[in-house]
Amino acid sequence: LQAQPESVHFDYSENPALLFAQSFGIGNNVWTNELYTIDPNDLALTTINTGTTAVSSSGDFAVGDVDHMWIIDMDDSHLKRLDVNTGLTGQSIFVDLPMPNGMWTVLTINKVTGEFFGVATNGTYSEIHIIDPVSGDLTPFLTLEIPAVVSGTFDGGNLLYLFDIAQDNMWVID
Repeated sequence: LQAQPESVHFDYSENPALLFAQSFGIGNNVWTNELYTIDPNDLALTTINTGTTAVSSSGDFAVGDVDHMWIIDMDDSHLKRLDVNTGLTGQSIFVDLPMPNGMWTVLTINKVTGEFFGVATNGTYSEIHIIDPVSGDLTPFLTLEIPAVVSGTFDGGNLLYLFDIAQDNMWVID
């Protein structure tokens, strides 16, 4: 666990390709359960791809597969592989919630190792677990005294960024 990062201003004017390295982005509207596509070069071209019956607070893509978003469904605690064009669930496996009165809030995939990491929180503390996408088995990774992690992602390396809504802080895990 590293100290909270200081505010950093990124100036992409010297190399704008860093800002728009992908030609599109795919998101999950957690309020409407719709998957959508964003064109970072023209936000007016944002389009809704499809609806989905899965309810998720977070999702990620495995390296090399931009056609499927992995999520943990908050309704049934299943790790699901969603087709971003149809919203249909392909693979689905139960993932036990590791804490009492908690909920899964983050699913992110390490872009270097390919490992799936889930974060569960209960408003008092948060836990990170490695999730086996085939069996649904959990391997405890780290318990954090961070009360309400609600968002997180890996960078292109091995740094995990987590956002805690209770304290309004960003944390970096290496």
